[in-house]
Amino acid sequence: MRKILLACLFVGFALIGFAQDNHLVKILVRGTHRYQPQDVIRATGLKENSVVTTAQLEAGSKRLGDSGVFTSAQYSFRPAPKRWGVEAEFQVKDADKFLPAEFENAVWWSDQELQSKLHDAVPLFEGEIPLSGTLADDVAAALSKLLAAKGVDSKVVWQQWAAPGEIPSVYRFRVTSGVPPFKSVQLTGASHLSAEVKSRFLSVVMNREYLRSEVEKNIDRILAPAYHEQGFVTFKAGKIQPVLAADNTLGINIPIVEGAQYKLAGYSWSGNTVASAEELSKFVSLPLGQPVNLSRLKTDLDAARTFLGKFGREAATITPVPKFSGESISYEFQVHEGDLYHMGDLEVQGLESATAAKIRELWKLAPGSPYDNTYARNFVAHLITSRSDLNTSIICEFQEETDDARKVVNVELQFKTE
Repeated sequence: MRKILLACLFVGFALIGFAQDNHLVKILVRGTHRYQPQDVIRATGLKENSVVTTAQLEAGSKRLGDSGVFTSAQYSFRPAPKRWGVEAEFQVKDADKFLPAEFENAVWWSDQELQSKLHDAVPLFEGEIPLSGTLADDVAAALSKLLAAKGVDSKVVWQQWAAPGEIPSVYRFRVTSGVPPFKSVQLTGASHLSAEVKSRFLSVVMNREYLRSEVEKNIDRILAPAYHEQGFVTFKAGKIQPVLAADNTLGINIPIVEGAQYKLAGYSWSGNTVASAEELSKFVSLPLGQPVNLSRLKTDLDAARTFLGKFGREAATITPVPKFSGESISYEFQVHEGDLYHMGDLEVQGLESATAAKIRELWKLAPGSPYDNTYARNFVAHLITSRSDLNTSIICEFQEETDDARKVVNVELQFKTE
């Protein structure tokens, strides 16, 4: 848990003898590189040329610390030079980890309008929110007030969203009720999209409540592959634009930038040492002179990368780097072979000990030798077809476990009775 430092430095106390209240003539802000001083001052709730108490100064400093945007917040006060009253100074230190905020269904405003209105209400909100603190709750409360002003009585909830197996990447805010019925979708600029793909996309998105992230997910899942398979490799979808109709129903417009339809002019390989360009090119099935199918290219390069595992390069990557010329495209396939992986431990499960020992004797890929990712599959296939001392009703499956720390691959052979 992060600890927020809140402190009060009483400067010149003996001179001014800070009373129950004093005239605050100036407020200074030091230490932030992220926020404008006037926004930090607004966030304290204090105003210049007003009467202020120590309790109010402490409360203002606490608000800054509690928000989470600062890792420390301190204040001091002193006599104002050449003026009657005091000036206060807030010394802060910016937090370093923030996530962007997304609004799933606040359809009454454009993104720019909503950002402006929320910043007016929550001065420390500029489109991003720290990993902890009260700022997310403050933004949700401010949005609830904006909705109430439009006659929408709804709760606003938020979550730190993360893709499966990954760390949180975004705050998502959602209006829980009162959103107008979702009735229409316009794909502006989608002239090369087939009627079949368009119909499939519309049936998926229109069959649920409107959530921006769901529509974006289906753009990536349905529209992008459809374009990429036809050679429209620079396809982009613009920001979704909600449109409220006169009958209080919701439509959205999705601007589509198709780009040119690119044909494959050629390709080359770089960085490969364990396999020749000729060997790797056998996995590339894209025809020259035809529109580039990115989905097919990905499958081909995945197969080439798997082939490198035959030489112990389990962590190999292949990056296609495009070069555009008119409506043609050529690729440099940059191979990073990575570290050499070796054979690790062999486990034999499901057999009595004597038979398991025989299986281990037959396994010729010795511990410490370069790993060959074709060996286990070939070993199992040959074992089942050639060993008469194994019951024909027994099947064998294998599992490979990559240990990236030790740079080894452990193999487990699992024998089961059908």
